[in-house]
Amino acid sequence: MHTREEAGAAGAADAALVGVNARDLATLEVDSGRFARIRDALPSGATVVAESGIATRADVEAAAAAGADAVLVGESLVRAGDPAALLAGLLGRPAPPARDTGPPRQARAARAR
Repeated sequence: MHTREEAGAAGAADAALVGVNARDLATLEVDSGRFARIRDALPSGATVVAESGIATRADVEAAAAAGADAVLVGESLVRAGDPAALLAGLLGRPAPPARDTGPPRQARAARAR
């Protein structure tokens, strides 16, 4: 959801799980303050998820401080050179040891042909 009106509809439906998407799906711009502005309009007792725009531990902490029970992380993991290290950082944990995964995927695919 993106608006307080949608949050009201989720409350009227007695939703148990709701997500607030920080990304405007028309422009793809991220509004990092959207979750905090909508949180108080979300159904009490529902599990609430802050969606999109989560790229750092500070983003996770801000979402938690605003009342998020969970965060949905997508683009930053897909774009990360080391998704495991990014995930560890988001969780506030040390990065795992680097793994040798061999040549890049394109090189493996070219050799397979």
